[in-house]
Formats: sequence, C-alpha cells, structure tokens
Amino acid sequence: MQNTLTTLCKVLSVSLLLSACGAGNNTHQNHETNEHSGHDHSQHDHSKHHHGPVELTSLGDNVIKPTIELDIQKDPMKGWNLHIQTQNYTFTPQKVNQDNIANEGHAHLYIDNYKIARIYSNWYHIVDLRPGEHTIRVTLNANDHSDFLFNGEEIAASVTVTQP
Repeated sequence: MQNTLTTLCKVLSVSLLLSACGAGNNTHQNHETNEHSGHDHSQHDHSKHHHGPVELTSLGDNVIKPTIELDIQKDPMKGWNLHIQTQNYTFTPQKVNQDNIANEGHAHLYIDNYKIARIYSNWYHIVDLRPGEHTIRVTLNANDHSDFLFNGEEIAASVTVTQP
C-alpha cells in the first residue's frame, strides 16, 4: 500500500510539473534542466523577445559563420549523452535576454520537433526517450532566443537515434 501511494504521489507531482511548465504532450521533457525552474515569468520583460530569426550578417561586417556538429552516445546508466561541438560560437548564459551579439548565445534542443530545453554548454543529458526512432535537433540561438541565420540558412544540426 505504501509503495502504491508513493508511486501515485510521484505521478501526480510529475503531472503537475508538466502542466505548470507548459510541456503539454511533450513526453521528452527533461525536468533536471527545465528552462522554467527558478524563473518567475510574472516579472519577466518580454519586450526584447521577438523570436524571429536573426541574420548574423546584419550584426557586423566581418561575422564568421558558426558551425555546429552533434555526437550522441547511449549513456551506460540511462538515457543519452549529447555532445554539441561548435566553432566560432560562444555559449553565454549570463547574457540571456540581453542584446544580441554575433556568434554568442545559447542553443535550443528539439526532439521530434518539440522544443525540450535551452542549452548553455556543450553537453546535455537526455533522460528518457520512448522506444523507436527519434530526431535530435539543436539550433544556435541569439541572446533574445531568436534562431541565428547565416545568409538565410539556420545554424543547426540533427542526428537520429533509435531507443530500444
């Protein structure tokens, strides 16, 4: 009986967390790095968030195109370890929601076209995936969360994994 109550409490807690974070039907949500944890949106200034793409060449005359490559490996314990390799790009979590600067910002992680998280460094652990084939996509984003473009092309990389 105690195990059943404990399991029920855990399920209800996760359900409440998912609904509070706006995860909807996203079954890939990673609560270890949920982008809303500790972030009170009631006092947040959304005026700088246009979320449309930002053309890097509009931010300076000598902007070098950033590159991104993904390497993903099955974690021996659980989940997947994603290594994000970039060139000409700097992760700057301390500047989130500030003015855009060429070749710096953060990344957005998508699994099967659902946004899962913001990423502020070169490594990310994906906790759970349903059995089957999944597309992991990472975009490089400006400080205001906009997708970076270079000559009209999104700066992103994808990899496909199969969860047994």
